[in-house]
Amino acid sequence: MEHHRGIGETSRTTCVIESAVRNIDKETGKEVVELYVSNVTRLFDAGENIVIDYIDQNGDKQTFKSKIISLISNIYLYKNRFGTVQTGTLYKTGDPVVIYGGLADNPDAVKAIATVKNVSTSSITSVSLVEPGYLFRAYTNSAVRIMSPTGIGANITVDVIWDDVANSSNIQFNTDSVVYKRDIALNNPTGYAFDNAAYLMNLTTGSGNTTSVVNLNTATYTANTTNDYYKSFVLQIVGGTGVAGSPNSALISSYDGTTKRATLATALAVAPDGTSNIALYANANTEIGRAMSFETHTLGKIRLLNLRDGGSFFKEAPTTDNGQIEVNSYFESDLSSDSGFVVIPSGQFSEYNTLSNPEFSQAP
Repeated sequence: MEHHRGIGETSRTTCVIESAVRNIDKETGKEVVELYVSNVTRLFDAGENIVIDYIDQNGDKQTFKSKIISLISNIYLYKNRFGTVQTGTLYKTGDPVVIYGGLADNPDAVKAIATVKNVSTSSITSVSLVEPGYLFRAYTNSAVRIMSPTGIGANITVDVIWDDVANSSNIQFNTDSVVYKRDIALNNPTGYAFDNAAYLMNLTTGSGNTTSVVNLNTATYTANTTNDYYKSFVLQIVGGTGVAGSPNSALISSYDGTTKRATLATALAVAPDGTSNIALYANANTEIGRAMSFETHTLGKIRLLNLRDGGSFFKEAPTTDNGQIEVNSYFESDLSSDSGFVVIPSGQFSEYNTLSNPEFSQAP
């Protein structure tokens, strides 16, 4: 049969017989003919006969006809039309692989048997934002924690937060280190040194000062533009014209951020002029919130998450429902505590009042 043409009985596929070897199958004890072929035009149909016409050694025309059987040498994972390999999930080494087709329904055939040899470790391939939350900041001030009992190494960050009015709030954080000044009296003008007020300034000649109104914008100090910024502070003449007057100090009752003029609750004995030095400081009547400095931060709902690393060894997708995903926010300030940030417990932060004191409520 060597060098003769073989034809599939139903598929009409053709091939060239390179060699034919008669053997005894070790599994069944039956005689089989092993054909080695080349130039196969297309795939043979499963279970069809191959037909080979040839001349034997006696010069007689012979026809060889037999059902095609074969061994499975490799099994490849299926790749769908999108080019994605269908790996499945939750398989273990040694799990059986069910093989259909072939001659499995023939009593003379030996069924093919396969098992899973290696399994890959699963990783997170994508993340979706289910609830945007509220009052977050972007990475690195907000961190997503993955607490799966199996998976490790996943890294998800909060990349973008909403900054529009409907989805965010501007929050002021206190930047005065009050804890380090807890033993200093508020009416100590030299010890507390609130950031919001200049301790000492030289007034400017011809700036329109009277006994009840003082211009705080000078050649050496640029006064704040916010209305009532210095309200409830004490203004005292400590040098030059008016220092000997009685009284030489008064509480600021209001402040105009446009004209930079402070209106006094009680009149000074002598109106200060360009030779006068004045001090601003807090006393027992000063509104403590006005005396402190703040940083403004925009906090909003989460707009976009970024999967930086999918990790490995995950047996199931972590979700907020099973308590395996948690978002924590870290609100840091240049003048905050030694640790560098304040941790707001997840789900408990509600709002900040006008003095920026944190208020907490139980998570729903």
